[in-house]
Amino acid sequence: MLVFISHSSAEDEFVDNLSRSLERYAFEVWVDHLHSVPAGQYWDEYVDMKLEDSKVMLLVWSPTASTSNNVSVEWREFHTKNKLIIPLVFRPAPLPLLLRHLQRIDFADQAKFDEQVNLLIKSLPTPDLNATSLTKISNRITQETTIVSLMNASDDVIKEKQASLKDNQLLLIFPDYLPKTLVVELKNSKMFIGRGLNMDINLENFHAEESGVSRQHAMLAIENGQLTLTDLNSINGTLVDRRRIPTQRPIPLKHDSLIQLGTLFIRIYCKAIAFS
Repeated sequence: MLVFISHSSAEDEFVDNLSRSLERYAFEVWVDHLHSVPAGQYWDEYVDMKLEDSKVMLLVWSPTASTSNNVSVEWREFHTKNKLIIPLVFRPAPLPLLLRHLQRIDFADQAKFDEQVNLLIKSLPTPDLNATSLTKISNRITQETTIVSLMNASDDVIKEKQASLKDNQLLLIFPDYLPKTLVVELKNSKMFIGRGLNMDINLENFHAEESGVSRQHAMLAIENGQLTLTDLNSINGTLVDRRRIPTQRPIPLKHDSLIQLGTLFIRIYCKAIAFS
């Protein structure tokens, strides 16, 4: 069963995380910016084919979606064929008359993302468990198991080094390249991460280029005593604790966080922030 996600490009990061969550439950998802059109095919014809193949549309609703011609064409095409449309309210905006009385799911509070995903799963038809979907599930379980194993392996590094770690120092652990680590002093309120000697945190010695790390990929900052991470329009994106973060928007980090720049995993650990 194919699930079509209709959205505006302003919600790409949210849709990426939503798509990953649904795929963990064996749903086959089609998203325009994640699934490229085969060479030689017309974009609109290919999208029309995916609309025809899909049984369910998840309509990510927001002020930008409400003014998008493409989103309007997609949901209206689905509506004319009397197929299931589930509005997901990402940011409040008036719904068109034809959709106004449909039961919706509110994703405005991202702190409740997992809770609302569970509600969505219960609202969807049971996915097809064919050989392809079972293979995808197996691959995702392997990926999740690998991440857990990497985190467990780096626990010993934290135990070894945390006693000597001072306030305003970050311990950067590279689970794929243990026992390599970096200790970074938070001397400035902003520190740039990427590839090159002009970066405050230069990742060239950790196979950064092969891992898809941009030259200026992200920025660590201190805001009101809170450590934050901002993606700087990187090519391959940034994940915090397995969720992609939006660009140019600071995201708070916990004292022990797993970040991913491209495909490079970094566990960031700090005892305390006392930066003034």
